[in-house]
Amino acid sequence: MAVQPRLASAVMLLRDVASGQGIEVFMVRRVIQSDFMPDVYVFPGGSISADDRAAEQAEEVCTPIAPSAADPEGRTILGSGARAAAIRELFEEADSGYQ
Repeated sequence: MAVQPRLASAVMLLRDVASGQGIEVFMVRRVIQSDFMPDVYVFPGGSISADDRAAEQAEEVCTPIAPSAADPEGRTILGSGARAAAIRELFEEADSGYQ
């Protein structure tokens, strides 16, 4: 059965180890009861929702990015919901109390 692709985003959080000898990578462990990839470590992320797109298009939430020669394809333009989804999923999957 073919799977329909959908827009999604993920977050990779990295930081230097206090000793200065490498980096730490933040990942979350999926629950064993999950239908998709149970009991594995993953980067926080998930599907983009209509609410994520709306958040990025709200003037009081996000400031539009002016087109530039550095991004001729417009990949940094707000509105796809990818940024909002990544932030939302990070809070949800990291169990930070986000509602």
